[in-house]
Amino acid sequence: MHPLHLFNNTVHGLLYTPENATHLVILCHGYKSSQHHHALTAIAQGLYKQGFAVFTFDFPKTKSNADLEHQVTTITRLVAHFNSDYEHISLLAASFGALGAATAAAELPTLTSFVTINGFFGSWHIGRKYFFAYLAFRSLSLVNRTHRRIQNYYASHFLPSHIHTPTLVIHSKVDKIVSIVQSRRFFQQLRGKKKFQALQTATHSLSSTSDIELVIAYSTNWLRQNH
Repeated sequence: MHPLHLFNNTVHGLLYTPENATHLVILCHGYKSSQHHHALTAIAQGLYKQGFAVFTFDFPKTKSNADLEHQVTTITRLVAHFNSDYEHISLLAASFGALGAATAAAELPTLTSFVTINGFFGSWHIGRKYFFAYLAFRSLSLVNRTHRRIQNYYASHFLPSHIHTPTLVIHSKVDKIVSIVQSRRFFQQLRGKKKFQALQTATHSLSSTSDIELVIAYSTNWLRQNH
């Protein structure tokens, strides 16, 4: 594992590199989170032990933590950066990061595979903690230029039916932050190879070690099946 500072020192990340690894998995964190989130760190280490190279990173800071277009640009640049070093590149994204990764995946037909975990995909099916923040954002998009740009970008670029990458959708049935309804609707719109995996008791942030181990196992199997 070693640190990387990319794109004029705007993207900071950690690269896990098993010997002779040919498959890189890029991990995307969620809203107001970071690459150091306990579950993402554990997933990165778990995939590394299974022989996958893994890159974790922090999205660059912007005026809005919900700047979808900026996240998509970052993901696309990362895939291009690593493209010559690995035969296979996949995305694994959690929560709000799943929205950016899904939007990018529709524009990246060469991705090997895609995994979402408790993904937020832009609808109002969320818990009370963020529901009013969601309503505030939608209201501001009517009058604020930055929010309107983000909303318009989402409306025109979030196209699940354009994703041809084999996609594994993982979501907890009891997620109180983002409803499983969001992932089910996203899954229904996918037209390529896909699989839905429900977690029975996991929190949104995967606070249980056993749930993290399940996610690692499901993800590893999917990545290998579509290698």
